[in-house]
Amino acid sequence: MLIDLHSHTQPLSYDSYLHPDDLVERSRAAGLDAVVVSEHDFAWEPEAVRALSKRHNFPVFGAIEINTEDGHMLCYGLYEYIYGMHRAHELAGHVANIDGVMIAAHPYRRQMPWRWDDEQEYLDALAASARPHLQQDFDHLLLSFHGLPERHLHKTDPTGSHCLKGDDCCQRAEGAVLASCYRAQCMRTAAGFAAQAGLR
Repeated sequence: MLIDLHSHTQPLSYDSYLHPDDLVERSRAAGLDAVVVSEHDFAWEPEAVRALSKRHNFPVFGAIEINTEDGHMLCYGLYEYIYGMHRAHELAGHVANIDGVMIAAHPYRRQMPWRWDDEQEYLDALAASARPHLQQDFDHLLLSFHGLPERHLHKTDPTGSHCLKGDDCCQRAEGAVLASCYRAQCMRTAAGFAAQAGLR
């Protein structure tokens, strides 16, 4: 099952040009099984989410992306903004009180914590943090990365002739292309994590 756990719509989020109805239809067209609307510091009313889902006969869920002093946090199960949530420890308390889930939306947006020619230390830490959870029974493990418009991938391609020029472009990315291509970095990290954690 493929679910986009982090999406925004207009006019509720400043970084989206998509109307909610367009988001849902594009999600369906992209082959997704469901989508989560997670606006910045704004929680959809549960009734509005259900109406959007019913209107398109497509699973839609609500979440919220809170801007905190420690970065943006995605919160699932939370349907209101309460003063003080800009402090991550207070936000975590609110989420815990409702048995919700809170994860960092893009913890390395402005600085990547590793070098692509030597990322073993990062993968070791990532696998170590996940290992206790991997010892529990699970059907699927979902790795979620922030999406990017295709035009951004083209703009950041230093060669102008690599990104999206084949189905395996990210697997073949090296050097300057890999250093600037977020999509390739995500795929490389996911594969490295799976190998480090002993997943198949």
